[in-house]
This record gives sequence, structure tokens and C-alpha cells, in this order.
Amino acid sequence: MRQFSLWVVMVCALAVSLGFAATPMQVQVPKGLPALPVPADNPMTVEKVELGKLLYFDTRLSKDKTISCATCHSPEHAYAEPKATSEGIAGQFGERNANTVLNSAYATSDFWDGRAAHLEEQAGGPVENPIEMGHDFNTVVKDLKKVPEYVKRFKDVFGEEISKDNITKAIAAFERTLLSGNASYDKGTMSDDAKAGE
Repeated sequence: MRQFSLWVVMVCALAVSLGFAATPMQVQVPKGLPALPVPADNPMTVEKVELGKLLYFDTRLSKDKTISCATCHSPEHAYAEPKATSEGIAGQFGERNANTVLNSAYATSDFWDGRAAHLEEQAGGPVENPIEMGHDFNTVVKDLKKVPEYVKRFKDVFGEEISKDNITKAIAAFERTLLSGNASYDKGTMSDDAKAGE
């Protein structure tokens, strides 16, 4: 853990020296959950999480501008889907219900069939799925480049222009902050050390 923290500090110092924003973010993990796993190539920063949250709720990621990540992974429903199967653009329904995003930071694979190896890969899947958001990333990138706030935020956060890679990294960073723990069930299954906060 100490080596990871040193690495984050070094990356953030480099980011500041290059002129883009990188305020390290330490996510408060609820009692009973393990330390938050963060990939080395996508360190958590306050600015990146804020950008990811904007993207998560932005319907510009869908072809007809009606669907956002939050449409199927709704905060009002524990970042999950209240319908039997998820509804995408043009009223199309997929074959599956959208998983909750809560605690997805700990997943070793994503989607019901496990086809995405990590959150960054998962974040891009629905955008290009013809039933879900029905878009293509080349067009998404062009659309977002027309929004001055996004142009500035991507430059501040990543030190470069908007790209598919940086879009999915920002969304994944936001999703890593969506944690649920220390509930009555958790307390009943925790060890005595975990209950004591050790």
C-alpha cells in the first residue's frame, strides 16, 4: 500500500508540473470492505472523478441523446435497474438486467457474462452496443469536443484531448467511488476485528 501511495504522489506531481489538475483522491471505504483496488494506469484524482460523474449522467453518450449510464444504473435504485431487462435507445430492450454499479470496484470481471476484465472496459461497452446507447466512440469524441467545458476538463485531468480511453477512465474512476458497506447485513457477517474498525 505504501508503494502504491508513493506512486500516486509521483504521478500527481508529474501532472502538476505538466500543467494539468491532479488532486489525489483517497476514497473513504465503508467499514467491512477491503482497501479500494485502483489500477496503476488510472489513479484516482478529485478532478477525474468529477469528470467521470458528469459523463455518467450525460445523455450525449447515446446516439439519440436519451440514455446515460445513470438511465440503467440509476442512483434511485442502488445504481441498478428496476426493470426486468434494460431499455436502450429507441425503446429497444436488451436480454439482461443492468447490474448494480455499487461495489463494482471489487469485481474481477464485469457484465453478467464476465466479458469485461475491468471497469474501464465495462464503461465503454454500453456506448457502442446497438441496443443500449447505440453510438460509436469516434462520434462521441467529436460531440464532446464541441463542449468547451469538456475540452477544458479533459485537458486539465489528462493533459491531452478527449479520447475513448480517457472517457472510459473517467467514468470508471467515478464508478469506483460508488461503495456500499457497513449495513446491518455487513455488520452481522463481519469479524470482530472488522467491527472494531481494525
